[in-house]
Amino acid sequence: MSEAPRSIEIFPGPGRLDGRQADDIADFAADYRANGRSQIIAEVPSHNGVGAAGHRGLMGVREALSRNGVSPALISVRSYPAGHYSVASPIRLSFAKLQARVPHPCGQWPEDLGASNGRFSAENRSYWNLGCATQTNIAAQVANPIDLQRAMAESRIDTVRRMSVVDKIRQGQDPSTAYRDSATRINQTVGN
Repeated sequence: MSEAPRSIEIFPGPGRLDGRQADDIADFAADYRANGRSQIIAEVPSHNGVGAAGHRGLMGVREALSRNGVSPALISVRSYPAGHYSVASPIRLSFAKLQARVPHPCGQWPEDLGASNGRFSAENRSYWNLGCATQTNIAAQVANPIDLQRAMAESRIDTVRRMSVVDKIRQGQDPSTAYRDSATRINQTVGN
């Protein structure tokens, strides 16, 4: 578990944000409201000391964040040198978020695993980072990293379903759900 940045780059045009950018900001804001552990840092490009275009785009980004429930007080603005004004430079948004991670990069091989290392082969033990890629993939798929540390509380039971099952058992009926499959099977439509 570590706090790591969640970031997005927005390339605002001279007018409003396009639909995809607005959707990206809405998703970013929702993630921030659910998982944000810091202010949102908005880095605006400054082209050779002139940042007017970036600041005009920032207004649209601020409005989109505000529409999606992020208070303007939670946004800290900084500038970064972007080089020549003819090059498209993004507005970078980021915040700290708790994320599951493997503590070291995968693919490190501190020992030779080949036949030349007889001691390693004779000991019949796992190599140094066995399962690292699997652990990295699982960590990337976890929606809430806290779930890896502790279990969630149980939710309320479905009393209607429970009573239906109990009534069927009392009546001597099978309580399992009967699924109807009226679809045509492939082996019926395709000849042998």
